[in-house]
Amino acid sequence: YNLLTPEQKSVLDQKHQQRMQQMEQQISGLQQASAQK
Repeated sequence: YNLLTPEQKSVLDQKHQQRMQQMEQQISGLQQASAQK
């Protein structure tokens, strides 16, 4: 990871953040769906 260029690091960080946000949205969606039942 330390061998990557700053540009590659920023791209990886952005992808990681997007993935985390998607997971949070899915989790919150599942919680809401289970709460409605």
